[in-house]
Amino acid sequence: MLRDVASESGWGPAVAAVSSIVGAGGSMDRATASILAASEVNARGVVAYDEPVDMAAYDDVFAMMGGSRA
Repeated sequence: MLRDVASESGWGPAVAAVSSIVGAGGSMDRATASILAASEVNARGVVAYDEPVDMAAYDDVFAMMGGSRA
């Protein structure tokens, strides 16, 4: 996986992405590593939200369609 991400974004950003995932105690997967490495390349870093993300509206719509609430 590291080789694939490095071929897309470069070795430095790939290593930084993997280090960030490991440091956060997260689960290692190619999608997360690719997104973080691309963020390093673009110098945008990780997106941080100023306010909490509320998914209640989506839960309501899903429940109206017959799904269960989370």
